[in-house]
Amino acid sequence: MEGAAPLEDYLHPSVTADVVLLAMRGDMLSVLLAKRRSSPIKGAWAILDGFVAKKESPERMAI
Repeated sequence: MEGAAPLEDYLHPSVTADVVLLAMRGDMLSVLLAKRRSSPIKGAWAILDGFVAKKESPERMAI
């Protein structure tokens, strides 16, 4: 990819996973949100997310 930084610039990449939980409540669609406890945008509502640990799958992190 032209213009992209070389891979050596990313010696410690971080992998994250986001979870979107939807539920039907009667005829209304609901989504589970969590209030952010840290920056950026501390206190804002957001979908559930987190960092994936080494030797952990994104699916396992989501559980």
